[in-house]
Amino acid sequence: MPITHTVEPENCLVKLCVSGRLTVVESLAAVDEVVADPLFEPGYGILSDHRAIEEPATPELIRAMIGHMQARAAALGAARMAVIVSHPASFGMMRMLQARAEGIGLPVRIFKDETAARRWLATPA
Repeated sequence: MPITHTVEPENCLVKLCVSGRLTVVESLAAVDEVVADPLFEPGYGILSDHRAIEEPATPELIRAMIGHMQARAAALGAARMAVIVSHPASFGMMRMLQARAEGIGLPVRIFKDETAARRWLATPA
């Protein structure tokens, strides 16, 4: 599976590492795995590292993710999401995610650096 996650209770966040080629099914399953993880708490920050993907997300995947995350809003709580990208095409697709996530109340920011992403997640909303 190209998506793995690690919960960091000491940092109140979950880190997703995304690699290879993404599919809608695997992406939605990753969200379900995170909210089912006994270490995950509603409101934890989400740090999604996309630097190792082979191709950027598609508009279809973005739409599916937004719908899936909206359906799991109670489990996610007041989460914020930081996405780390290294490719310009991935940056563009994550901007689409950012714009659509505003509609469901999920703040998303895009970064090229993990330190900056973690710093944003650690600051109060």
